[in-house]
Amino acid sequence: MGLDLGATITPMDGIDVGVRCRNVSTSPLFWDTGTREYIEPSFCLGVAKTFVMSRDRLTLALESEAQLDGGALTPNLGVEYAFRNVIFGRLGVYRSNFSFGVGLRIRRFHVDYGYASGIAPDARDLGSPQQISGGIEF
Repeated sequence: MGLDLGATITPMDGIDVGVRCRNVSTSPLFWDTGTREYIEPSFCLGVAKTFVMSRDRLTLALESEAQLDGGALTPNLGVEYAFRNVIFGRLGVYRSNFSFGVGLRIRRFHVDYGYASGIAPDARDLGSPQQISGGIEF
């Protein structure tokens, strides 16, 4: 299990700036070969611009991710369309791979699905990552 920490500020209406540290806990990976590896933390700085269109909104986002070991900066970008703040569609480029996702929010509950094409750089033979998440807002 990993732990991410982040914060956002809104310096102007419709503009968000965020920072994040992914894998703060240096999560271990246990392979069936007996090998144990640790996921290195990475740091991100991002900015997003939201355009409100009646009851819908379009958000454009750009972030730059840096590995703790001093690796190169990796740009990630994406777009999200929110229909009536209930149905969400997302497209993007994450670590040079195409990604997409969908989401559904009903009152305080939400569920999301995400997919990234290609092989994740840190995943070896695991293939294309997919993620399903949900939550309750309170």
